[in-house]
Amino acid sequence: MPQPHERLLPALGIHLAIHVALFELVSWVIVLPLTGFGLLHATAVGLAAAVLAVLIERLLAPWLITSLLKPHWIGRKDDIVLWSLVDAWAEKAGFRAWRLGEVDLEAPDAFVVSSVAGRPVILLTRGLLAELTSREVGAVVTYLMGCSRSGLLSVATAQAGILSLSSRIAGGYIRSRLEGKSTGIIDILLAGWGYLLFAFTYTQHASACEQMSRFADEFCLVQIASHSSFMTALVKVSAGLGGKPKGKIRAIGASLKGLAFQDPVSAIRDFYSLRDVARKYGFDMERLMGYDLSAPREAAVLHVFERFWVHPHVGERLERAAEFGRDVLSTMILEKRGVE
Repeated sequence: MPQPHERLLPALGIHLAIHVALFELVSWVIVLPLTGFGLLHATAVGLAAAVLAVLIERLLAPWLITSLLKPHWIGRKDDIVLWSLVDAWAEKAGFRAWRLGEVDLEAPDAFVVSSVAGRPVILLTRGLLAELTSREVGAVVTYLMGCSRSGLLSVATAQAGILSLSSRIAGGYIRSRLEGKSTGIIDILLAGWGYLLFAFTYTQHASACEQMSRFADEFCLVQIASHSSFMTALVKVSAGLGGKPKGKIRAIGASLKGLAFQDPVSAIRDFYSLRDVARKYGFDMERLMGYDLSAPREAAVLHVFERFWVHPHVGERLERAAEFGRDVLSTMILEKRGVE
C-alpha cells in the first residue's frame, strides 16, 4: 500500500490549488482595482486568503458534520459492551485516542470524522447497532479506522464540511425533491448558491474518498483477518440503505457519503443488482435480511447534489474481499503442507 503521505499530499495540493485559483481571481478582480495595490501585493493577498480559508474549513468541518448528525456521545460508563468492542478494534488498529458516538437514525450505516486534533471520531447509527452482529460491527469500525490510517481523512473531512454547508444552503430544494413536492423560487435561488460550493468541491472529494475507501477496505480485511464479516456487513448495510430510498439518512448523508461505510445513494442505485451480486457469493438474502430483495420498491429519482460517487461499486468491494479470503485460504493450505 502507498504510505499515507503519498496519498495526502496530492489530495491536499489539489484542494489548496483550487482555493488559490479562486481567491487569486477574486483578489485581482476586486482587491487590485479598489485598493490600488500592485499585482504582487494583490497576489499575496489572494494566496493568504486561500491558506486562511483552508485552515478555517479544517477547524469548522468537524463541527459542521457532527451538528448535522447530532450524535449521542458514548463513554466507557455509558455502554461498556459497545465501548469495549470499539476499544479492542481501535487498539488492534493502532489507535489510542478516538471518540465514539451513536446517531439516532434507523438506517444501518456508520461515519468517521477527523477531529481537529487528528483523532478519528466514530459515529454508528442506531440501525447499524440493531441489525449487525458484534463481529460485523467490528468490521465496520475497523474500516472507519482504516479511513483514518489512509492519511486522507483530514482532507476528506474538510471537503465534507463544505459539502454539508452546500446542502444546508440548498436544504429547501433537497427536501422538496426527496418528498416529490414542487420547489419554490426562493429554494431554487438558494440551491444555485449551494451548487457553487458543491461544484468547487465534489470532484476532488470523490477522488480522495474513492482512494480512501479502497485503502480502508484492504486495511479492514488485513486487520480482522476475516473476509466473511466484512462481506456480510457490507451486504446488510447496502440492503438496509437501498431498501428505503426516502429514509432520513438520504437527506442528511448525501453530503457526508465520503465519510460513510457505505454511500446511501449508491446503495439505492445498486439495490436490485445487489441481489445478483449477493447470490454470486452464496448469500441467502431472505435468510440474512429477513426479506427478499426482489420485493417491489418505490422508484428513487436522484437530485443534483447526490450525483457523485465516492465508493467502488458494491460488487467490486465484495469481489476484492472474496479474493482476499481465497488468498488467505491458499496461504493456510501451503503453510499446512509445509508443516506436514
